[in-house]
Amino acid sequence: MAYKVFAAGMGRSSDIDQYLMAQAVITCTSSTRPPQPPVGMRIWQTDTLSEHYWDGTTWQFLTGLSRFVRKTADESIANFAGVQNDDQLSVPVAPNAVYAVEAFIICSSPTNADMKLAWQAPGDATMDWSSLSPHTA
Repeated sequence: MAYKVFAAGMGRSSDIDQYLMAQAVITCTSSTRPPQPPVGMRIWQTDTLSEHYWDGTTWQFLTGLSRFVRKTADESIANFAGVQNDDQLSVPVAPNAVYAVEAFIICSSPTNADMKLAWQAPGDATMDWSSLSPHTA
């Protein structure tokens, strides 16, 4: 679509729908998306840190973009035998997409403690992974 230069005091509502909305990325959350967007509108969701576009029927996840997540605070878990989902280390994924995941994880604990690591993904997803670790036990 061609871009349009808007001059002060000029423009019609049809121009705004056709040109201006196609030239901007709207910031919102997954629960405050625009209700009736024009086809092709792009949004940035601050709660999922993901970009989407409107295909005329539904919001589609934009693939091919790098995602970076970082844990901003230490988390202490005592006497827990299972695995707990982390509230900061998650990334939304798109159907039929391929991802390369790289992580750098530092864990400190007293003697005889244990760190458990698991991945959660859609039911039909597959993943091969390995780890390198300097630990001695």
